[in-house]
Amino acid sequence: MGELRLNGLAPLEIATHILFGRDETAAERFRAIERPARAIDALEAVLTAALQRQPCLIGFSGGRDSSALLALANRIARREGLSGPVPATVRVPSAGESYEDDWQELVVGHLQIDEWLRVTVDDELDLVGPTAAALMRRSGLPYPYNLHLQIPLLEAARGGSFVTGLGGDEIFATAPPTRRGLARLRRRRERVGFQWLTRRANEEFDRAWSADARRFPATWDRRAAEWWASRYLQATLRRIEALGSELDVSVSHPFADASFVAALTAEFGPTGFATRELGLRELVGDVLPEPVPARASKASFGGVLWSRHARAFLDELSTPRLEQALRDLGVEGLVDAEALHAHWRLPEPQANTYLLLQGAWLALGDAEVVRLGLHGE
Repeated sequence: MGELRLNGLAPLEIATHILFGRDETAAERFRAIERPARAIDALEAVLTAALQRQPCLIGFSGGRDSSALLALANRIARREGLSGPVPATVRVPSAGESYEDDWQELVVGHLQIDEWLRVTVDDELDLVGPTAAALMRRSGLPYPYNLHLQIPLLEAARGGSFVTGLGGDEIFATAPPTRRGLARLRRRRERVGFQWLTRRANEEFDRAWSADARRFPATWDRRAAEWWASRYLQATLRRIEALGSELDVSVSHPFADASFVAALTAEFGPTGFATRELGLRELVGDVLPEPVPARASKASFGGVLWSRHARAFLDELSTPRLEQALRDLGVEGLVDAEALHAHWRLPEPQANTYLLLQGAWLALGDAEVVRLGLHGE
């Protein structure tokens, strides 16, 4: 396969799937943003632009964020005489924890939307299944590890636009933790550690964690701006945009749009929202059916990602072969191969190790993968 394409990820980032630090170019762009008068105006501007490029698919899970975007886009389309948005849902019947049909039907029925794209998959979206494998072969190591989950819906949006709810979890959450709260989280993690990391790596991670916590200001508005400029968010936005470009799809993330975040921080100031529910109600509560704004549950896609292909690959991945893969990835000295192998045998491995599994698959090389019958098909 030749030299591995690690896409700028540093060894500790590959070992933990955590990117620390600020994207300075993004921070400069944010400071230069001309802020709309109201956050809702910024949100509507992003959705209006998406609606003007048809088909306009809204990634729709039935959760609060995707429901809010679908409802708001639907109202804009009817008001402006535009073709309506199409809710687009990936269904995985084999993964019960991803089931959200009841919530989805509640929202679609309330909005009286007739066209609803539902793409049913089985285990194709496994971490090293056919979809992820094809992506890794052409693009190298993904970030984030679940990047390929976007592909089925992006393919359906060819020539049009695709809207995601990325950023909703962060921007509508109760104000981000204070430095004291981050310190408590770090101490809790220190007691357990990442079991697959070496002592040296855990110490290096703790130093990076502490340094990153110090860059977040005390007030909600400034922390939200810092979040927007985070390397992990900007890297995710770039990778999804690149996927969209491959398929001639204009991708937008209204809740992570710089104009929206800038307007929101100006409107709600240093204290932000008392709760996520109140924040969502304040902004788009008038377009959502009850009880969606107050919903506390959330679907899980762990069973979708860690499925037949990942287990088959793990069955063939001996510790010596894993050690070689870790050397190829540049994480030797940071990751304990035996501890990682044991962790992957747990019923629910931590998602922070998923990128390492994909990296091991990538490092093994096509020839060896095919020999073992693990080619993701």
